[in-house]
Amino acid sequence: MRVLPVIKSYCVTLASLLMPIVGLFLLTTASCPAQVQPTNQAPPPGPIKAGVEKTLLLPAAFDEGLIKSPRTEAIRRQLGITRSQLIRATEFPNPSIFMDNGYKAEFTYRYGVTIPIEPPWKFILRVALAKNQIRQTNFEILRGLWTYRASVRRAYTELVVAQELYRTLSQLADLTEQLHEVTKKRFEAGEIAELDVYRAEQEAAKTLAAKEQQRFLMLEAQQGLAVLLGRTPQNELTVPLLPPDGPAPQATGILPVTDPAFPTLPACLKLAMEYRPELKVIRQALRTNKSNLRLALGNVIPNPTIGVGSSVVNGPALPVDAPPEEFGTNILHGFFFQVFQELPILNFNQGDLSLYKATGRQLQTEVLAQENIVTQEVATAYQRMSGAKRKIEIYQNRLLNRTIEIVRLARLGYEVGQTDINSVLLAQQAAIEIKTEYLQAVSDYQKAFTDLEQSIGTTLQ
Repeated sequence: MRVLPVIKSYCVTLASLLMPIVGLFLLTTASCPAQVQPTNQAPPPGPIKAGVEKTLLLPAAFDEGLIKSPRTEAIRRQLGITRSQLIRATEFPNPSIFMDNGYKAEFTYRYGVTIPIEPPWKFILRVALAKNQIRQTNFEILRGLWTYRASVRRAYTELVVAQELYRTLSQLADLTEQLHEVTKKRFEAGEIAELDVYRAEQEAAKTLAAKEQQRFLMLEAQQGLAVLLGRTPQNELTVPLLPPDGPAPQATGILPVTDPAFPTLPACLKLAMEYRPELKVIRQALRTNKSNLRLALGNVIPNPTIGVGSSVVNGPALPVDAPPEEFGTNILHGFFFQVFQELPILNFNQGDLSLYKATGRQLQTEVLAQENIVTQEVATAYQRMSGAKRKIEIYQNRLLNRTIEIVRLARLGYEVGQTDINSVLLAQQAAIEIKTEYLQAVSDYQKAFTDLEQSIGTTLQ
C-alpha cells in the first residue's frame, strides 16, 4: 500500500519537470514559422513533402558553388600541377658508370664512376623559384574563383528578375481575366458595346501569352543557375521574392541597402589597389621573374664532373731471356681521378638573362597599365551602381506601391461604369512598363555592383 503514494509522487514530480519543456516546444512550433533551410545544409530528418521547395539565398549559392561546382574544382586542381615544380627543384644530376676496355690493342682496363657536382646555391635558387610559382598559381586560382563568383551573382540576379516579372505577369493575367468577365457581364446587361468584350479578350490572351513565355524564361534561368552550382538541370530551386517596399533580410544582396559605412569612390580605389586579383598576379609574376633571373645567373657556371675508378694497365715488355716464372709481372694495378669542367665562354646563359630582364621591364609597365585599367573600371562601375541605386529608390518610394492598386481600381471603376476600357488597358500597360523598368533597374544595379566587386577584388556586402 505504501508503494502507490511513492509512485504517485514520482509521477507528479516527473510531470512537473516535463511540462515546461513540452510547453516551450508547443509554443515554438505554434508561433514561429518554419525556417528555410539553405541548400548547403542537411535537410531535417524525416520525409519531405512533395512540392515543397527550398529557397536559395545568395550567400548559400556562393558557398554551394565554390564547394560543389566542377568548374571551381577544375580551377583548384591547378595548384597540384604547380606544386610538382617544388619536387622538380629537388632533382639532382645522376651519376654515370665509366668503363674503358682496351682489349688486345692496349691491354688497358679502367672501371669507375663519374659524378656531377652541383653547387648548393643552384638548389636554393630552384626551390625559391618553385615557391614563387606556387604563390603565383594561388593568385591565379583566386582570380578564377572570383570570376566564378561573379557568374553566380549574375545568374542569381537573372533568376530573381525573371521570377519577379513572372509574378507580375501572373497578377496582371488574373486582373485581365477578371476584366474580361466584367465586360461580358456588362455586355449581357446592355451597358457596353461588344467591342469592349473583344478588346478585353484580346488583352487577356496577350497577357496570358506573355506570362507563359516568361514562365519558360524563368525555368531557363533556374536551370542555368542550377547547372552553374553543380546541380542537375532538373533540380528545381527558388529564390526570395523582392519586397515592394524596400530591402528585406531574405533579399540580402539583391536590393541596395542604405549603409552609411559603404565605401566611397576613393576608398574603393584604395581597396582595389590592394585586393584586385590581376594586380596580385602581376606583382607575383614580377617576383617569379626575379627568381628566374637569379637562377639564370646561378647557372652561368656549369656543373663540374669528377670521375674515379680502378685502372689496370700492362707494364713494359719482358726481356726475351726472362724466366717463365716472371710472366705476368708487368701488369700494373692502380686508380684514376678525373675532373671535367665546362668553360662558360660561348654560352653563359646570355639568352635567358636578356629574356628575364626584358620580361621584368614589361611586367613593371604592366603593373602601371593594370592600375590604370582598375581605376577606370572602379570609377565606371561605381557611378553606374549609384545611378541604378537612385532609380530603384524612386521606384520603391513613389511608383511600385500603387501600380497594381491602380490597375485594380481602374477595373473596379470600369465595373461600376465610372471609366471606360481604355483607362483600364492603359493602367495595365503602365503597370507592366513600371514593373519591367524597375526590374531592369534591379538588374542594372546588380550588374554594376558585381562589376564593382570584380574591379575591387573583395566583397562589399
